[in-house]
Amino acid sequence: MEACEQFLQHAERGTVTGTVVRSFADEVFRIQAAYDLLWPKVPVARSEADLAAMTALVRRR
Repeated sequence: MEACEQFLQHAERGTVTGTVVRSFADEVFRIQAAYDLLWPKVPVARSEADLAAMTALVRRR
């Protein structure tokens, strides 16, 4: 999956931003919706604070 490869490349380079996380999450959601793979409780960034926390977790690597 190209989105995963791009996300991992950003993580390895230390260039993960909120935009990178949002783009990856949007692509994963698009694929899940296309194949009816949505679960009742999928973790979703619902606010800018959620997005910032997700970005910070990736950067801590």
